[in-house]
Amino acid sequence: MRSLSLVFFAAAFSAALSHVASATTFIGGLDGVSDSSTFAVAATTPLPTLGWVEETNATRVFAADTGADILIHASSSTGLYSALYSTGVNFVEGDTYDLTVVVGAATPNPGSASYEFGLGTLDGLNNFVSISQQIDSLVGSDLGGQVTGSGENTVTDLLSYTALASDAGQEIVVRVARTGGAGRWFGYDTVTLSAVPEPGTLGLLALAGMLAIPAIRRTRRRAAHRGRTTGAGRRAMPARVGAKRAAVVGR
Repeated sequence: MRSLSLVFFAAAFSAALSHVASATTFIGGLDGVSDSSTFAVAATTPLPTLGWVEETNATRVFAADTGADILIHASSSTGLYSALYSTGVNFVEGDTYDLTVVVGAATPNPGSASYEFGLGTLDGLNNFVSISQQIDSLVGSDLGGQVTGSGENTVTDLLSYTALASDAGQEIVVRVARTGGAGRWFGYDTVTLSAVPEPGTLGLLALAGMLAIPAIRRTRRRAAHRGRTTGAGRRAMPARVGAKRAAVVGR
């Protein structure tokens, strides 16, 4: 009975944790599969497209002959640009948002480039207001060559942000940008965004587990005590005592 109770509790607790883990969700089509996150186009297409819009300077999705589709400047190999994607989903206080970008170059001889990507929202005039951003840079040797359709010659970068109370209710907007460097045709191959529920949920489950274990033990002790004292209605008589009483009766 004891082992069955522990097994049952362990299974229930594991299921609860699995439910929390499975609650991690991709947001607004930025799931690494949808066209809006992989920039999949049939032919080179200027923005706006796939939900992405220009913020600064002309930008396009370039369909490379390697099978890759990559977001780059529309006409200048070293041109600076930024683009926005409105997810249609609002920030939730305490949730953690993971924004992942895969960057590369649409040329066999990439050079250095600096870039930034981040999360924010739009103000009343539709201007981007940054909430959290990641600033980074790379050199040509980081990439190794032109990005391919299978994602070769790329670098993956991550921004993780936990929403504050002041963020709650505001729409999540993703921003990507090239900010400098002499490298040619630097751009974004894939952009994904996922949300993880507030970590406090796990803490509550752990607390429930610690409170439940003593209760299970008390239940087992009470059951064991009843089994010793009741049995088939009375406690069994020791063999030697029963033998003596039988002898007295037989005299």
